[in-house]
Amino acid sequence: MLQVPPDVFKVTHTPVRMVLRLLRADALEAHDRLQWDKLGGDAAAPSVFAEPWLMRCSLAHCDAQGAARLAVVEDESGRWLGVLPVVATRRQGRSPVPAWAAWRHPNQFVGAPLVRRGYADDFWRRLVEGLGAHGQRVSLVLGKLPSDDPVTDALFRLCAAQRRGVIVDRRIARAFLDADAAPAQCARQRSRLRGLERKLAGEVGPVAFAVARDAGQIDAFLALEQSGWKGRAGSALACADRTQAFFREVCAEAAARDRLEVATLSAGGQVIAVSIQLEGAGLRYGFKAAYDETFARCAPGLLLLDRLTQHYVVRGGVGVDSCTVPEQQPVSRLWPGRRELVDCRVALGGATRGRLFAAMLACER
Repeated sequence: MLQVPPDVFKVTHTPVRMVLRLLRADALEAHDRLQWDKLGGDAAAPSVFAEPWLMRCSLAHCDAQGAARLAVVEDESGRWLGVLPVVATRRQGRSPVPAWAAWRHPNQFVGAPLVRRGYADDFWRRLVEGLGAHGQRVSLVLGKLPSDDPVTDALFRLCAAQRRGVIVDRRIARAFLDADAAPAQCARQRSRLRGLERKLAGEVGPVAFAVARDAGQIDAFLALEQSGWKGRAGSALACADRTQAFFREVCAEAAARDRLEVATLSAGGQVIAVSIQLEGAGLRYGFKAAYDETFARCAPGLLLLDRLTQHYVVRGGVGVDSCTVPEQQPVSRLWPGRRELVDCRVALGGATRGRLFAAMLACER
């Protein structure tokens, strides 16, 4: 079992005194809860998954062992400048080398921290110095950092300035919809989609598309997902009480903040496909989707995605991160834009651990 780190420690060797604290999310004092919420309102390009309301849901339902800690960088007045959930690990992939790792769960599709606007450089400097001073862990492991996020840029800038070891382990590019510049589909694609919709209407009944901003179709979504291949594989949200509770709470909280969008495709009055999006600051995120496999011959998932794409193009404004795996179809075909994310490791500590970090990378290669 992992050794739980102390809840509080300070970094005192920087020119401007900052504090790095490791806190349990379920034991925050009122001041800290208030500061977390204030940080959420003044963050630089925040990912919706890092926003306080969603991260609280994540930690409450998806950290069953209670291993995660909020690594909080704050100034002397107690104002939070940034926060990243972290967990202590005994190894990095195949290497038995201890590390700090950013904590994420399988339904968290972006791993960016929450950082106050204008403080990204300070946040990363205090974070890596503080984690490096706490124990003898060799690196900080980070995943799914968006390449287009200024906070990610600040991390690599810091590593270059400090000559700190950093390695990008993986880059992925997933489908992204630029709602203001979506390309028109070719005539052949449009003809196929119209044919599928006519087929569906003829076999089942009139086809209807709707978008709602409440959680009224959540039960329908859970039933659709569990009835399909995810249910048979045991990975549907409703297959486990924790994931179902997490999903229901996220949707309820998002709806209460007017941040939830649920798109449905119906045929003959029956909902046969559902797509759920979460709205962040300046970006939408594809959260979950499911369709009734009974009608797979009519491609209800594809028809819903096509209608949803048209909906976003007409609305314009912010883009949509699909949150899918790279080259997943049909979204990668309909949304030709791409958003890149990186997984990386950053060296911690002084020269000795820096050499160990370099030796570990050499052994892996």
